[in-house]
Amino acid sequence: MEDNLGATVVDIPVVSQGANYYGFQMKLSNSMNIMARLARDDVNIPDFCGFLHKQVMEVKFEAAAYKLLSSEPHILASRLLYHRVSMQHADPRQKVPQDILDRRLMIETETFACGSSSYPRFAIRVQPSVGLCR
Repeated sequence: MEDNLGATVVDIPVVSQGANYYGFQMKLSNSMNIMARLARDDVNIPDFCGFLHKQVMEVKFEAAAYKLLSSEPHILASRLLYHRVSMQHADPRQKVPQDILDRRLMIETETFACGSSSYPRFAIRVQPSVGLCR
């Protein structure tokens, strides 16, 4: 992750758990605040029976949505810095993986936090337009 962002992690003030992801709010050496969302499920566990193709399509859709929304000036959205899809190994999965290298990962900028929940959420908010009919 640090190689892709060109900075090192200096602090992880919040670690949280959502339905599908672990959330890591991080401060980087270049003063940037980011959010890393790491998938809770691992497609390389023994007897994995999920839908890998569906997971890959969801990550690609989310990345495309970030790209589309970032071009709209009235929509404040976190900027997607890096993403990777889950990768399943062909070899027999007889042991629980000892790393997280093949889990889906989304890294985005911290634009604003929503709500008062302890789970950091980096959401999309539409700015009210100025000068429209009231």
